[in-house]
Amino acid sequence: MSLRPESSNMQVFPLVERKYVCRLQWFIPFLMLFGVGCGEQTYEGRSAVVKGNVLLSGAPLSAGNVLFMMEDGHAATSPLAADGTYSTQCRPGKYNVAVTPPELVDPLAAASNPAKMASIPRRYQDLGTSGLSFDAKAGNNQFDIKLEK
Repeated sequence: MSLRPESSNMQVFPLVERKYVCRLQWFIPFLMLFGVGCGEQTYEGRSAVVKGNVLLSGAPLSAGNVLFMMEDGHAATSPLAADGTYSTQCRPGKYNVAVTPPELVDPLAAASNPAKMASIPRRYQDLGTSGLSFDAKAGNNQFDIKLEK
């Protein structure tokens, strides 16, 4: 036996539903206003293409990533191809550059080829110590990176 009559339950549920509907009325415009910029990024604002080779002691570096970072935090990255070449698209401006080892997908992968992991000197793996910088101009750019052991 219920303490509340059935008619009182019927009155409560429509009020709850209206409360949620009122919240949705504010939430949907909020999503429309702020969610517009959260889609897939396009390259409309990126008008510089940077291509080059990465050489370690004169030989092409076959594995790793090239990282470009601006002072404002804007970044671009590119994996190295087996022949040591890379290509990335970014917005024009001055970048600090680092060359990092390839990311490990499998923690045991380092044991399979430790030479690739240890081949990039530590100083080039950090933006603050690499000493590498590049000023990307609109259009096509060539930036060859020569690393020394």
